[in-house]
Amino acid sequence: MSRKTGLLNKNISTGLTNLLSQIENLKSKIINLQLPNNKISRDEIPVSVKTRIGYDAPITESWIGNLDKAKPDWIAVHGRTLKQMYCGKADWDEIAKAVQSISSPVLANGDVNTPEDAIKILEVTKAAGTLIGRASFGKRKN
Repeated sequence: MSRKTGLLNKNISTGLTNLLSQIENLKSKIINLQLPNNKISRDEIPVSVKTRIGYDAPITESWIGNLDKAKPDWIAVHGRTLKQMYCGKADWDEIAKAVQSISSPVLANGDVNTPEDAIKILEVTKAAGTLIGRASFGKRKN
């Protein structure tokens, strides 16, 4: 597969739905630390998930709802799709949908550049907390 021809992205995009249906069992095993010869109990260590709102379009409620079935201790949600990378504005309304639709605590992430942004994202999303990513390294260029 060549990145120059875009085949990698095309294959990922077309296979994503199929892949998500196939990873249900694996996702649960990973989140619940059910690996072969695992000596660590899930009760001994918190497990979190950090994800985005979708691959090339938001699928927040179905994707985050799917992750929530494995009962992680919390789910951090970045308000952009994978395809967006760090371009455009983070969609805090999509993070709010995740907060409203699952039982696990949600940490909101995306476009938190100042203390005021941290307060605002919590007000908008009603998330349990927030994460600061690249902004922790200072002023950045997109």
